Amino acid sequence: MRALDLLRTELIAEECLWSLTVKIIVSPEKRLKGPDTSA
Repeated sequence: MRALDLLRTELIAEECLWSLTVKIIVSPEKRLKGPDTSA
């Protein structure tokens, strides 16, 4: 059970890191297209 919790935490952390990386990559592209109205 403990190992499962650790694995889940690791997966969540990896997902957060991935979404952050995507934001960093996508952000400059959005800025080139124009101002982001949703932000």
